[in-house]
Amino acid sequence: YLESKTGVMDYSMTPTDSCAVNDTIEKLIFLDYSCGCGEFLLAVMHYFKKFVAGYSLKKLATQLRGVDINPIAIMITVVRIVEYAEGARDSDFLREVAENFLVGNPLIHTEQQASGNSV
Repeated sequence: YLESKTGVMDYSMTPTDSCAVNDTIEKLIFLDYSCGCGEFLLAVMHYFKKFVAGYSLKKLATQLRGVDINPIAIMITVVRIVEYAEGARDSDFLREVAENFLVGNPLIHTEQQASGNSV
């Protein structure tokens, strides 16, 4: 995706601080429809820490989204993400990240929900 949008070849193989790549990344949202305790989303953060030089983990944390049927798993995910981004003492940051996570089952679907009509 990044190669097609930015022209940067083999981006994931070497660290780089390409402005074009970072500008493209800022527009992305990373979503896990069954996030559990956040392993996939934390792997995204780990990848960024290793390969995306200069990209703020706090910024990345606000780009993560998750859904899970278990509310405790959602709470654990949010805390893990905030701690990984080193924002554990910032309650505003915690709230900002938490707003991007929903308790629900994405496999349950009704036509009313799909069309945006209230239930």
